[in-house]
Amino acid sequence: MNTKEMKDVTKSHVGVSSWDGTMYQYPVDGDRHYLKYRKDVIDNPEMQKKYKADTGKELKVPTTWKEYGEMAKYFNGWDWDGDGEKEYGSAEVMKKDDLMFAAFFSRSVAYAKNPRTPGGFFFDLETMKPNVNNPGFVEALTDWVEATKYVPPGGINFGLGDEIGSFGGGQTLFSFSWDDAFIAAMQDDSPIKNKVGTAPLPGADKVWNRVTGKWENQYNQAPYIVWGWAVGVAKKSKVQEMAFDYLCFFSNGANHQADLAIGNFGVNPFKNSDFDPNLYIDTMGWDKEIAESYTKTLKDMEKSKNRVFPLRVRGVFEFTSAVATGTSKALAGQLSPQEALDEVAKEWEAIVKRVGKSAVQEDYAVGVKMEDNKL
Repeated sequence: MNTKEMKDVTKSHVGVSSWDGTMYQYPVDGDRHYLKYRKDVIDNPEMQKKYKADTGKELKVPTTWKEYGEMAKYFNGWDWDGDGEKEYGSAEVMKKDDLMFAAFFSRSVAYAKNPRTPGGFFFDLETMKPNVNNPGFVEALTDWVEATKYVPPGGINFGLGDEIGSFGGGQTLFSFSWDDAFIAAMQDDSPIKNKVGTAPLPGADKVWNRVTGKWENQYNQAPYIVWGWAVGVAKKSKVQEMAFDYLCFFSNGANHQADLAIGNFGVNPFKNSDFDPNLYIDTMGWDKEIAESYTKTLKDMEKSKNRVFPLRVRGVFEFTSAVATGTSKALAGQLSPQEALDEVAKEWEAIVKRVGKSAVQEDYAVGVKMEDNKL
């Protein structure tokens, strides 16, 4: 923990590699979700003028999911960048069991992560009653169902690789998830290099208060820090020295910087030094404004006090699979958002019972400490 490299790791990603304050792994990647957008469109005066004339609204970086949806619909299905092909509104991970649960939670935090109600985003820690079907989550799923109307053809079946290729290849106005789609767009072989921008995940003009059971009509935004890769060597390994040597090679400074520049590698910033815009300007050829916006977006997420980390409990894959199953039914029009999430909540209750309430509660308490800034 006292090495130069470890002191460079951000606090949140030390937490990702730790359990209840004790570090068990070494981070080699830092994951978080944020907004990616076509800067050449959103910042284009002619497009701003056209959008204003057609909608009566300002074309700007969206700060709410409602704005995101309005803009994505407007720019869906026509050739707005003059390349001879139709472009679309948004590329999203909607394919069942292909990390779609993370996309859903990214949309949910704005409506359901209330900084005035600590004690659990996914469950109420005291009772272990699922929150996943409360009005905040339902509002997010309602927005997501609407999003099926502004994704590319086949977009409802997009996995992460499809999302990376779609936004990174210039097919959509927006995207949100891991860094990979943005980095792919900024590679030297991308047709839209230095034409994209980043911003925090959109928020909402209201947030659900699960204690009072009422909406609070005020702006809310919350980062979603989606763990990241971390590594370690098994205590019983017979080749510990070799394993440590490989891991040190994999994550050394030179390799790490090279990996940051390639979208499909999946290695994203997790060190404070990764937030230096000059790294991207000098070694990757990024425009200064884009590099500064990108690093500020990531750095500000580290400072937020209203953040969400993924569920990390025994039975976690059962919980996330239940979310994927339920939300996919809503996206397909088979169930209403409320019906879908009621089904998810019922399944979560069954999983808690099957795994053991005390076991899940014990694990969940550690995650709640991180959410509530107590760890």
